[in-house]
Amino acid sequence: MSVPVDPRSKFFTAMKEKMERRAREKNRTMEPWKDYDEMYLSARLVEEYHEWMNVVEHGGVGSDRLYEADELLDIANFCMFRWIQIKEKND
Repeated sequence: MSVPVDPRSKFFTAMKEKMERRAREKNRTMEPWKDYDEMYLSARLVEEYHEWMNVVEHGGVGSDRLYEADELLDIANFCMFRWIQIKEKND
């Protein structure tokens, strides 16, 4: 009998895999909160939010739902980057 996988674990794993894949593909850092300033990361977060909203506003069905899920991973990753940046400056 298999143990069900917690959906939160799937989400965290997907976030990490996407971040690592992007870093490898574009030869980027694995710690963008150290290498980019607050304005850049905040602007990228807003950009990703607008990309997600565009998918939502245009009906996101079928494969578009998978694209929507992918955009949500981008938003989550940029939220994490900013969160770490803020915490590191204030801890």
